[in-house]
Amino acid sequence: APDAASFNFLISDLQLPKKAEMYILSKSGRMIHGPITSEVIYNNTYASDIIESQDVRIVVKCKQ
Repeated sequence: APDAASFNFLISDLQLPKKAEMYILSKSGRMIHGPITSEVIYNNTYASDIIESQDVRIVVKCKQ
């Protein structure tokens, strides 16, 4: 989003496996929000903090 100064997310219908971790990162890697685990997802909904960036990535790591 070229005109954005920041992002925040409201993710619904989110179900992470027990040992999974989700991260929200700025493209530069300067801002990292996470690990986000199933313990902090309520009613299958997650609301993120503000990520100051014009480009973000959402990464999910699944552990066995």
